[in-house]
Amino acid sequence: MNLFFKRLFGILENTNKMEQRDDKLFAEFINYKRFERSDDYAEYKRLFEIVKSADFKTKRNQIQARKYKDTQEYRDLQQFEELNRNADIKFYYQTLKSPELADYLAFKQTPDYYKLSDPIALQQSPHLQKYKDFENSREYTNYVRFHNTSAIQEYERLKAKISTPEFQSKNEFWQNADRWALSDDQALERRFNEIANSPDARHFFATNPRKFKRIDNLERYIKDTFEYRSLEDSPWKAGYHYDNPHVKSVVSYMDERQANTGGKNTTVGNGMIITTRRQNCRAVAWDTSKGFVERDFEFTSDVVNGYNLAKEEYCGIRVKMRCTGNVNHAFWLTSGSKLPHINVALIKGKTIEVGVHDARGDYYYTTVTGINPSKYYIYSIYQKNGYLIWRINNIEVFRTRNIIAELRFSPCFSSFIPADKVDATEGQLDIAWVEVYK
Repeated sequence: MNLFFKRLFGILENTNKMEQRDDKLFAEFINYKRFERSDDYAEYKRLFEIVKSADFKTKRNQIQARKYKDTQEYRDLQQFEELNRNADIKFYYQTLKSPELADYLAFKQTPDYYKLSDPIALQQSPHLQKYKDFENSREYTNYVRFHNTSAIQEYERLKAKISTPEFQSKNEFWQNADRWALSDDQALERRFNEIANSPDARHFFATNPRKFKRIDNLERYIKDTFEYRSLEDSPWKAGYHYDNPHVKSVVSYMDERQANTGGKNTTVGNGMIITTRRQNCRAVAWDTSKGFVERDFEFTSDVVNGYNLAKEEYCGIRVKMRCTGNVNHAFWLTSGSKLPHINVALIKGKTIEVGVHDARGDYYYTTVTGINPSKYYIYSIYQKNGYLIWRINNIEVFRTRNIIAELRFSPCFSSFIPADKVDATEGQLDIAWVEVYK
């Protein structure tokens, strides 16, 4: 792919302007996703189904329109007050507490009670006459009229009912003309409106999620600008990363012209720079037929890996970088073994190679021309819908089936000189930042 005309006509966005625009968009997307995952939004969706339902609206209208006189609480209270005002019932309860009634009822349980039907016995005993007089009294007649009757049972039931906190609360509720404000349902509606009118929710609902298509709905969770005192103080380490701890990480190769120095050619602080120097150096190198051997190199450079950069699984990564010199510079992802291996950007002069070596060693790639890698560009790769997608700034330059899904890859940077590269020079790989996305 040749990006010359896309750059010429402004289709390829300016790196600095793109970075500023995307930084703002990524920050907004983080806030958008934070609310979308929040307990408040989960509660909002639950309450939405309730307060926006037809049943809820009907219930609210019924509560607001219902008259107090139409409630069971009003009817119960009116019936109790009517019974409570009844003079005979009042008289019944007065009699119920009297010592005369208690004395009479106790006497009624004795054998002498039957003598009250004997006129002669009554004439001979003032004591019996006293009980007979009470039996014929208005008090006792009224007592017999009401005792164990439905009227007294209803009175007692209503008295007990209206004395309960539950009844008093309901009665107070229905007496209040603004009773909706006191209801549990209004509390749900109030909470719903409280969430809906919060600044985060207003921003969320006012945001068209289509705007995030520009960043493919990727959520940035790490941005590393290499603000470290040294490489040792950072999550970046000199050398290659291998899952096998017995494999040497800092190693040079017989088919390259530079010795890798284990971090001596790398500086950090406001970015990371790997410098390739014309410098005689004797180092151990890997020979595919002889194993490790010592040899002389005429250049030195470095390999740096970021295995410790991201602990969580991520689906995308991008870097802002530039490079100089007649040196190959690479931003690549390692699986911890020789294969598979992803070239996010393998820069060979003015040609940029992007692609993936699968586990069998097959290489799916393309080359990109038409830009000057000595200027800052943003190189990215991410997974989406079963594809691996490469971009340079805002332009998609390559995609292929994601044939390496579910493997963890670590970012690496290196500068190297193949043995057959003529007119090699010193050079620099200047990395401004690395961003990781989920």
